[in-house]
Amino acid sequence: MIVIVTGGRFYAGTGLVAELARMHAETQIGLLIVGGATGADTLALRWALDAQERDSVNGLGLPVVEVVRADWNRFGRPAGPRRNAEMVALAQARRGVGESVLCIAAPGNRGTADCMSKAVAAGFEVRRVA
Repeated sequence: MIVIVTGGRFYAGTGLVAELARMHAETQIGLLIVGGATGADTLALRWALDAQERDSVNGLGLPVVEVVRADWNRFGRPAGPRRNAEMVALAQARRGVGESVLCIAAPGNRGTADCMSKAVAAGFEVRRVA
């Protein structure tokens, strides 16, 4: 399974990490795509690094992490939507036959809504967490 994480820069809730842990235990996340920002992206990245360390001992599949950062200096305000499009395109490119892609959305604002919209347009399921 491929998971795209989106959410606000000030998100500090527990729903995102709980959902990632639950999903990984059930279906093993093979690729986790995050945007490299603070908040939801950082929480998801920390979870993945912890999971890699823990699961290597347990013999579970390790989540590979791809961080797609927005280039604010080069693109200014359009950098966020460009990054979101890159995250969705990466999931499409790396998707294997029969492999599902899920976008997990933690509370956020316009950038989160944009990423969710792009994921829906690509035919991916979007799941909101608290």
